Amino acid sequence: MRITLLITILLLNLQLFAQNSEMQFDKALDLHLPKYIKNSNAAIENYEYEKAEMLFDSLFQKHLRGSIIPNLTLNRIKGDPINTDDLGIPFIIITRTPWMLENEDEVALINDIALKYSQQIAIIVLYWSDEKVVKKASKAFSKDVIVTYVDERDNKNNLLIKTYKHSFGAPTCFFVDQTKHLMHINKKFSLMLKDETEYTFDNTYKNLALLLFKDENTSEGVITTLDEENDPDY
Repeated sequence: MRITLLITILLLNLQLFAQNSEMQFDKALDLHLPKYIKNSNAAIENYEYEKAEMLFDSLFQKHLRGSIIPNLTLNRIKGDPINTDDLGIPFIIITRTPWMLENEDEVALINDIALKYSQQIAIIVLYWSDEKVVKKASKAFSKDVIVTYVDERDNKNNLLIKTYKHSFGAPTCFFVDQTKHLMHINKKFSLMLKDETEYTFDNTYKNLALLLFKDENTSEGVITTLDEENDPDY
């Protein structure tokens, strides 16, 4: 009975992914986000915070997971603008705002991830601000991190701002596979526990692995973790 139920759930998930794989991310948001916001606000007003989280999980699993991320043109602090369609590898986008208090340990960990996965996954940090402010805020990131920005005063970025900032806020992390399909969204993205004494890398690692292997089992040595012993980089 349990096996039958598990197979049914897996088939439903695959069916939902297949349905979403023909839908662009911004179009899926236009269709389904208003209802989610209405129901989520009602849950929060009634102090039903767990329900609010469940509503987001339902929105993502049913309507957003597997949707196509159209090409994003992002200004880089150093170098020419980047087009995500030209990357040729999976990527994650971590959105930030310059007025957020940067955690040095977390920035260092993002740098480590970018170094570890430099040939496998592109790590993009996207600031919502102008170039001058972002250049100052982003100095702690290494050359392996692609630091970008979107100036909200630039009208040509209205759709991007509406889709990625106004819908989810910051910090948020979007995981996109090599075929430009959205695999995961991590709202309130953080690699630190609340007491800021330990890293919470496990879930992020699982989602990074998912970008490379989808639902396949990962092979040891193909994708590396940050806690490997005898690592010459550390």
